[in-house]
Amino acid sequence: MESKGSVNGIVMSFAMEAFEKLPREMQEFLQQKGKDPYARQGLFLGVIAGDCPVCGSFNTLDGGDTPLSDSTIGICLDCYRLTCLECGYILEKGKTICEHWKICEQCRPSIRENVCKIQVWNCTIIEEWKRKRD
Repeated sequence: MESKGSVNGIVMSFAMEAFEKLPREMQEFLQQKGKDPYARQGLFLGVIAGDCPVCGSFNTLDGGDTPLSDSTIGICLDCYRLTCLECGYILEKGKTICEHWKICEQCRPSIRENVCKIQVWNCTIIEEWKRKRD
């Protein structure tokens, strides 16, 4: 058992707080996958979302085949934080949709073809929004 003051104790406390703010169906999904080592191995070998920007773990997957049904969201199975795989933003606890989509929707009326030619990770408007949020 980790003491609350230790680094591991603090990380576990942070992870549990993030986990508790996930939607119930997502909590149940993650708990079930965590109990079955074959399912976990299949998840991680199938789709890797990269390392977690919060805790650095490679124990991640995208949300496409989860109750979120959103492959643009990365999920860390160690600290339970969600990350936007499109813009790299760490979602606030309890949120399951990145707010950059609102920014994209606001820009679309000014785009003639209704398709933005700027990749999300190269968008100066989204980068500015991320800077202000951090």
